[in-house]
Amino acid sequence: MLSSSPETTLPATFLRDESHADVLRVRGLDTLDLLHRLSTSALASLRVGEARETLLTTEKGRVIDAVVVLPSDSGARLVCSAGRGTTVQQWLEKFTIMEDCEYTLVSALFGQFALYGTLPALPFDVPDEGQLRTVDIGGVPVDVLRLSRVTGASLLLLCRRDESGRMLDELSLHGIPVIAEEDFLRWRVRNLVPAVGNELGELSNPLEAGAGAVVDFHKGCYIGQEVIARLDSYDKVQRQLVRLRWHAALPAESLPGQQLLDDARDAGFVTTQVSEADGSSQIGIGCVRKTWASPGTVLHCLVDGETVEITVE
Repeated sequence: MLSSSPETTLPATFLRDESHADVLRVRGLDTLDLLHRLSTSALASLRVGEARETLLTTEKGRVIDAVVVLPSDSGARLVCSAGRGTTVQQWLEKFTIMEDCEYTLVSALFGQFALYGTLPALPFDVPDEGQLRTVDIGGVPVDVLRLSRVTGASLLLLCRRDESGRMLDELSLHGIPVIAEEDFLRWRVRNLVPAVGNELGELSNPLEAGAGAVVDFHKGCYIGQEVIARLDSYDKVQRQLVRLRWHAALPAESLPGQQLLDDARDAGFVTTQVSEADGSSQIGIGCVRKTWASPGTVLHCLVDGETVEITVE
């Protein structure tokens, strides 16, 4: 089922197994109102059958997680990033004072797959943008969400975890492969798609990290709003995501955050790295100050006293 090869060309359409993602169930009448007040997207008017991505940010405007919100009659289901469910729950509970909201992690119940790339002909009716539809795929009831996530997916497929194999068997008949994780990383680098824990995290704000599409500048206050709005209003966004290429892998423990330098000047930092399929070089994403963001710019970093040259592509 997994595909990985030395070829640089990836399928135009592919699935990624995201069953490692966390799912948080919130029950209570105040669920959407609370989420609206705490996160970057407008959620107060969201209805059952709709889906929307939002960011939870700190008071300093740094990203805690990118979350897909799925309203229900009793509250909402939150699709969080892998390993972030408990953090999201604790963050929400911190601000739940008198609100009618109860939180339960239900990640183990769901198999989750995301479709990336060109939207092909599929054996089910695809919902409109921002909508959720429950469809039958190989005899399995599957919640299909269509939304343009800043983290890259075109569709999100959720089903019971013990039935996900049947769903995948059906989709494989239509020529949609599940690709290996390293191939996905290469796709993400080539398309400058940010990921939580790499580009989206404590080191950068959403506007630097390519996540401005899920920041609503008209909805009013939320945690971190003042910092993010000021950056936008006064054109103070200093860094942007760029593709990078170099030789010799950087220490994994230094990422994200390996400093990029021009002589002794701070030019930014590396957020993601992966080897080319043929092993010829490393490619990655960096969050780089605009002064050094032009293709062809040569920067360097210091690793164990050695200088590594890194080129902006």
